[in-house]
Amino acid sequence: MFLEAKKVYETYLDEIYKLEAEGVGDSLSPELEAILSDKGVEVTFKGYSEAKKRKHRVLPLEKPYPDTQIKAERSADGQQITVYGCADISAWRFTDSIDDKLIPGHIRRDRFVMERIDGDLIVIEVESDQVESCHV
Repeated sequence: MFLEAKKVYETYLDEIYKLEAEGVGDSLSPELEAILSDKGVEVTFKGYSEAKKRKHRVLPLEKPYPDTQIKAERSADGQQITVYGCADISAWRFTDSIDDKLIPGHIRRDRFVMERIDGDLIVIEVESDQVESCHV
């Protein structure tokens, strides 16, 4: 289950980077929709639609996540797994039409709760915080 949860987390990071760099179209990617709960799809799409309106983007990078760490804990019943991840996005530079300044990235610590739904591991809860360094 850990390897599956790690893959879900990495897919999330990759797809979020694409949204940050390319923006959102008429829907989220099938890869992102496949790993998010219905509410997660709705909230993510709404957030990136609003970002698109104000021309929020990240400048493209060759390697968007130079340092990513992950650990996980399974629930007692084995139906949920909580992934603790840390991703260094300090090299990211965001643009936004509000003030035309480049906004630096940071290091983010994530907590993802995933649950097995109809055989697939689905992200049902996400928390992210800005931190000084990666320690999971």
